[in-house]
Amino acid sequence: MRTPTCCLTALLLVATASGQNFVVSPSFAATAESNSGNTIPWWSASARYQQIHGDLRAMPRVFQGLFLRKDAGTSNSAIARTIDTELYLCDSSFAAATTTFANNYIGTPTRVIDRKNVNLPAITSSQGSPEPWNIAFLFDRPFVYPAQNDLLWEIVIFANSATSVYSLDAYQGSDTLTGPSAILGTGCTPSGKTKPVGLAGNVVARRSDGSHTLRWTLTGGPNTSPGVLLLGPADPNTPVPGLCVNLRTAPLLDAALTTDASGGATVGPFGVAFSAAAVGSLLYVQAFVLDPGLGSGLPLAGSNGLQNTVPDLPAVQEPIQRIYATSATATSGSRETYSYGLVSRFLY
Repeated sequence: MRTPTCCLTALLLVATASGQNFVVSPSFAATAESNSGNTIPWWSASARYQQIHGDLRAMPRVFQGLFLRKDAGTSNSAIARTIDTELYLCDSSFAAATTTFANNYIGTPTRVIDRKNVNLPAITSSQGSPEPWNIAFLFDRPFVYPAQNDLLWEIVIFANSATSVYSLDAYQGSDTLTGPSAILGTGCTPSGKTKPVGLAGNVVARRSDGSHTLRWTLTGGPNTSPGVLLLGPADPNTPVPGLCVNLRTAPLLDAALTTDASGGATVGPFGVAFSAAAVGSLLYVQAFVLDPGLGSGLPLAGSNGLQNTVPDLPAVQEPIQRIYATSATATSGSRETYSYGLVSRFLY
């Protein structure tokens, strides 16, 4: 039997009229401090801010308020302020979020708070971690959420009595993922030193610009001396007459380096476009630095070998996204390429 929309709405209203309940997004933050802080849009003289939550489809609800809280991870205090504002709720799609505000609506937004002055309290001292939900937006009218789509809330700030920092608890997903690395063998000890040459480094995938970044660091090499970093697709692990270490790469590429006064050097970072086909590939790297005092054989102090794995882009984690602009009349704004948003507690 199909339930008409009007009846569904009535049932939802009846179900929530008997008491007050809360749901927090992201859910882990109901009892724990999240991992970031967000000052947007509370410092702006004028602003438009949307936030889409992709984790609330579990059950239909009738939302009656929105609560936020201070960021416990920052020591910055914030003075009270009064904002001339209005607030909307609407169905939306986290997966299809765009920088154009109107394109993020599914259906017609409901203005749950009419334009008015809303007082935000001073947040000057910590009251624990997590902080209490003492930044309240109680709705003038409820929003019926059937939970068939994701949820969007939008605040428009027409004026703000204070434009100083006001940092609230927020969730930030990861923009980067670092591929694992493994040390292969041991470098040789340069003349005049007591420890072997060391090589470390990795490949990083970055979601925000769709890139792979490669970077390596050499330590303990001959001081102020030229050298080369070799990069290849295999580890021959082969002794070479005259070299003080086994060759740990079958080189296809090389990059020049010069050590500093302590024998250190950095090679890179080198940025290349992200390639899904390269994910999981193994790169083998080794460095050699000129060392005339090494003794018999080739005058090259070799590092350990290094195996780098090319990583994939970081996975989308908690499905929260913000879109914001520093103007109440803006039609589009900025958004993150990874999950980011204010920890939000909804009254229903």
